[in-house]
Amino acid sequence: YSSAASDVYKRQEYDNVVTIDSVSGLPGDTVIVGVHIDIDSTFSLNSYEMTFSGFDDSPVEFVGIDTSGSLTGQLGWMIYFNAQDSVEVAAAGGIEMTGQGTLLGLVFAVGPDANATQIAVHATDVLMNEDDTASEIVPGSITVLMNSSPILVNPVPDIVVDEDSDSLSFSLIGSE
Repeated sequence: YSSAASDVYKRQEYDNVVTIDSVSGLPGDTVIVGVHIDIDSTFSLNSYEMTFSGFDDSPVEFVGIDTSGSLTGQLGWMIYFNAQDSVEVAAAGGIEMTGQGTLLGLVFAVGPDANATQIAVHATDVLMNEDDTASEIVPGSITVLMNSSPILVNPVPDIVVDEDSDSLSFSLIGSE
């Protein structure tokens, strides 16, 4: 077994990058966390699988996958997911995926009683074409915002409005 022969069996390294969006929402909102890919110019993707985690025991609940407008949806790939403590996703298709774009969207419901917080969304166990891995995985997050104080509009006291006028004077209290 020579070293020249071992060079033949070295795996090709590809520069495939998976990036997860950072999004925000209010309690009661539904948010979509986009998962994007930048595929190496010498690589063609026929399938992918990955596990998403970081949001169990948090005020958001995974409710599904959105492929509308994504590479996965446009190419008509079949997609499967299993959600327990994490979300496992697998997709494959007969048309090769190349270039860059959105793979899918992870849909989450923000709990109606959620407090302000930031929730990590990580991708692990990323496989492409069953045996290649991503060279870089950029995690994302869901930031739960709190409702801001309402802006109160009070008419200016002792104002006389001309009944032929369509305008009204007012002042803003509590605005920033």
